[in-house]
Amino acid sequence: MDDVNFRQNEVLQALAMIGPMTNYELQLHLDWPVKVISSVLQNLKRKELIRVVSYELDRTSHYVPLYAEGGGADARRPPAKPALNQAFSAYLVAKTHRKMGVWAGLMQ
Repeated sequence: MDDVNFRQNEVLQALAMIGPMTNYELQLHLDWPVKVISSVLQNLKRKELIRVVSYELDRTSHYVPLYAEGGGADARRPPAKPALNQAFSAYLVAKTHRKMGVWAGLMQ
């Protein structure tokens, strides 16, 4: 692993020591900015040194990947929840119509 820099090595050690973690959990554990974590994970993924072992729902009901050390095939991303998507799009339509007021009916 001579082609791994210091930050990449830190992430690999954290994943080996603690186990699978999300981007946010790595950010909290290493106390690095989220952009740095995302960049390091992207580079490690490109080098096939980490993989996605599963997905979990976060607080905002979005699926986030759990990263683990080692190469291999990634876990499949679960399908989006249609009920959440429909509810959110209905919310956006209602919000847009409220902003437009009497003009909402003309904008179809």
